[in-house]
Amino acid sequence: MIANLSLERLKAKRTKAYSISFLILIIAMMWITASNLQYMRVPERRNFSIIVGSFSDLNALLFPIAIALFCSKISDIEHKGNTLKLLIPSGQNIGSLYISKVIYAGLFFTLLTLLQSIMIPVIAKKYQVPFEINMYLHHLIGLAIANLFLIAIQVFLSLKLEKQAISISIGLFGGFLGIMMSRVPEVLRQILPWGYIGVLSPVKMVSEKVGEGAVARFIPKTGLGIREIIYFMAAVGLILLFSNVLNKKGSR
Repeated sequence: MIANLSLERLKAKRTKAYSISFLILIIAMMWITASNLQYMRVPERRNFSIIVGSFSDLNALLFPIAIALFCSKISDIEHKGNTLKLLIPSGQNIGSLYISKVIYAGLFFTLLTLLQSIMIPVIAKKYQVPFEINMYLHHLIGLAIANLFLIAIQVFLSLKLEKQAISISIGLFGGFLGIMMSRVPEVLRQILPWGYIGVLSPVKMVSEKVGEGAVARFIPKTGLGIREIIYFMAAVGLILLFSNVLNKKGSR
């Protein structure tokens, strides 16, 4: 497995998959910084939930796009090199290749999550907002699990479809769907994986009536640990299902 992951690292480097993802990360950090400047202008609204909530909102848009592009890059090379056709005669299977790509992409985007989330304590300190370690950890775990769902889907599509424009388009659509689903009831977000970043976020947006209008704010969720375990097991099940589907396709 270590050898397979090293090979995936070389493929990602060769296809310049890293540069695209890091560019999106930089855009996200700049966007979040500007967003929090707007939120934090009112001292009464300053709390840790609103910082985490602003990250979750933006991640629902950008991570599906970044994942689609990265997974397409590391998978398209297999189509161009006819690797998929050569696996069966060599005694290997597409399912193993799929799992290697999912694990590598999962590790890479977990690293990006950690890098991006460094901004959370930085912003909290700047505006003198008490740092909540429990909420912070649930933010990291929930985002990693939600990303795993998206990676499982995008690698599957990128390996199964030779035309990468289709899988990338699905990822782009998923990004815009993700940001729209952050504004709908959670029960609807649970239907599609592109809404899972919001579902697994440790905060949720609520609307409060103020005078004749309404103000949106973020409040903490409960029962996060059980939810994270359930969704992680579901993600692993989805990965094994897709691996089996690809193996059956390759054996024909």
